[in-house]
Amino acid sequence: MMTFDLKNMSIAHWFCDKEKHRCGYCKNDNGSLSNGMWTETLTVEDYQALIDRGWRRSGKYCYKPVMHQTCCPQYTIKCDSLNFSLSKSQKKVIKKFNKYLENGILSKKDIPLEAQCSEGYDNSSVFVKECPNINFSEFSNKPIEMHIWLRVNLVHKKKFNLKSGFREGVGADSSKPPCKKAKLLRLERKKEKLLKKGENFERATPVGQVEKTIEQFLDEFPQNSKHKLRITLERMSKSHELFKTSSKLFRTYQTKIHSEAVDECDEEQFFNFLVQSPLKPVKFPHGVDGPGYGSFHQQYWINDKLVAVGVIDILPRCVSSVYFFYDPDYRNLTLGTYGSLRRVQFTRSLHEKVPEISNYYMGFYIHSCQKMRYKGKLVPSFLLCPETYHWIPIEKCIAKLDVNKYARLAHMDELDQNEPNQSDIDQIKVIYDYKLMRFRDYKSCSNKKTKKCCDKQYYEEEKPLEIIDDQDMVNDCLIEKSVIWENKLLKEMNTNLRENVKQLKEKIGNLETENFELKEIVNKEKKQTKSHEKLINIITETLKEKFDCNFEMLGKKINILDLKIESLSMYKTEKDKSIKEQKTLSTEKQQTLPRYNSSGISKQLDTGTPKQLNTETTKQLILTKASTSNQNNLVILEDHQKHIMNEIINLETNERSQGESMTQKQQNNDNWQIVQRKKEETLVKQKTMKNLKEQNQ
Repeated sequence: MMTFDLKNMSIAHWFCDKEKHRCGYCKNDNGSLSNGMWTETLTVEDYQALIDRGWRRSGKYCYKPVMHQTCCPQYTIKCDSLNFSLSKSQKKVIKKFNKYLENGILSKKDIPLEAQCSEGYDNSSVFVKECPNINFSEFSNKPIEMHIWLRVNLVHKKKFNLKSGFREGVGADSSKPPCKKAKLLRLERKKEKLLKKGENFERATPVGQVEKTIEQFLDEFPQNSKHKLRITLERMSKSHELFKTSSKLFRTYQTKIHSEAVDECDEEQFFNFLVQSPLKPVKFPHGVDGPGYGSFHQQYWINDKLVAVGVIDILPRCVSSVYFFYDPDYRNLTLGTYGSLRRVQFTRSLHEKVPEISNYYMGFYIHSCQKMRYKGKLVPSFLLCPETYHWIPIEKCIAKLDVNKYARLAHMDELDQNEPNQSDIDQIKVIYDYKLMRFRDYKSCSNKKTKKCCDKQYYEEEKPLEIIDDQDMVNDCLIEKSVIWENKLLKEMNTNLRENVKQLKEKIGNLETENFELKEIVNKEKKQTKSHEKLINIITETLKEKFDCNFEMLGKKINILDLKIESLSMYKTEKDKSIKEQKTLSTEKQQTLPRYNSSGISKQLDTGTPKQLNTETTKQLILTKASTSNQNNLVILEDHQKHIMNEIINLETNERSQGESMTQKQQNNDNWQIVQRKKEETLVKQKTMKNLKEQNQ
């Protein structure tokens, strides 16, 4: 007969019926609904997996609320201790506690209820399930017989492999360094990228100010203080020397803070609730010095007086809080908040030894209960989604919980990656009649009318193994049985392959739908580009039309200027002719006048006749009028020229600002050459006008 040792296994008794009891938050008599099991022994790895699926323990009783049916849904909450940041109120609590240690003065101001309750625990509702009527000690004394399929599996484990929750692993390679968390690896990659760019990764702090850590705040009190604080870590038991002092402190806390009766919080209740634990103590891996994994009592002593106790579980990836109680005489020190900050600091110190320990689990967060919302004040905090079991930042969850007390916290596209199927459930190990078997075989046994029928079908094959002495014959029998089980396993593998094929087909269908959607998006973008091209063509055509119109207007204005210049030149030639004719007439008249030698006549010649005076004045008047008219015409011409130049400059700026195609640019270049020619012609005409001005002057 082959036996099996259960010392390193988790043993639990499942309660089939859902547990209904009085809710400690809304005081509903039958409002709290949960699934539960009695765990005689639990490995720390199994309990870590359980709390990551929404389970908690109360003594040896593990329970999980039925979230969509219970009156006050309870969401598992954790704090990232590595990125923890202190708030102003938390700094004040630490300073108040350190000030009390320094001067010994205890203020007696009233504090709110949430400050009295410890952070990270469900102190208002203590529920302890009684142990089932099973003698678990027999499992350690009496050998457990293995079912035939498990025995064959161990003999031929090299041929095939079954999923087994009881198989013990080899563990991590001690020669290699421990693996880093994915978050730390991402931060290192980000730091390398920023250093390559020449940027600094560290967060900037104000000038002249250094940001303090939680360790610096907690240890910021003088050595010569009036009171001395001492924190110890103890594995509590009934035989421990501090068991009675701890139970006495628990009784005073429950009676004064939660108004419980004395018989409801005696030593037996204290032992069942906070001392006995299903977790098996294990040392830290790789020979790391420290307390190891398991359940502990974190005791706070002030001058050799026990003032507070925090019950915690140290697990492979976190420090999980179970309960916290303190001396009511010290309630004004806000010991609940102070204790939670101390446990964050304790988690950070364990992370330096065991890098996998990084989170501080605070128990359940009940948003529908106002006094339990204080747990979200530790930043950053995360809530566990009850449907996908993904961790969601609490800031994203509050809006949903304000609408409904039960909500799916994760996105609708996210799925539960660890959801078990029927084959996983069938592989669960069950102890039945001191025999270890699968749950599938247990169901077939339990469906039989009597136990004898079950034994005939499943256990008669074991008797020849006890009688046969020849080892070769035993091996032949085992090989035959292994072939039978191999065929069964092949059938199971075929079914699994079919399921995988179905999943692959579904994925292919999803990909095809995604491709179709992408094609539609591409077609829409093509249509948009075509519409943009049409708009560009319309804009270019309108710009061309405007340019042509402006160019025609310029041509007309230049023609008008040419006509005006020609008329002015004609007018000048006529003026010159008239001036010459007047000069000739004056010379002829002077020649026809008589000359006298007498003094009287000479005087008359010097003074001149009235006729001669009239002719000279008329000449001057004619010349002044001509010059003034020429000047006015020149001023008009200059104004027209300035206006034309301004229009040419505007056209130049418009041409330069417009982003046109190559064909349009060639057309604009031709037009530009024409404009340049016109400019040269206007400059020549300006020069001629200047010459005319000089001649007139």
